[in-house]
Amino acid sequence: MCLVAEDEGRVVGFLLASMDRRPGIFLERVHGLISDVYVRPAYRRRGVGRELVGAALAWFAERQVSRVRLRTDARDALGVAVWKRLGFETVALTMDRLL
Repeated sequence: MCLVAEDEGRVVGFLLASMDRRPGIFLERVHGLISDVYVRPAYRRRGVGRELVGAALAWFAERQVSRVRLRTDARDALGVAVWKRLGFETVALTMDRLL
């Protein structure tokens, strides 16, 4: 799913999301996934991102999805704070190793 925020016909932000399905061995087989969100710098702190996320959460709720996940850079304190204000919480830790 792709949501687009516009201002006078100009794209000022977008959100990409999908439903992730896992094998039946998992208790929770379907969850929502927000994969990308972007808002042009001039439109940040004006509620554009909040509206995009709210619309995505409503879309998931209409489909009886009970959990929505996303990934954000743990080093991005501002980004983490934004997601927490929107009701998300840290439930897993992803670790990478560069080769």
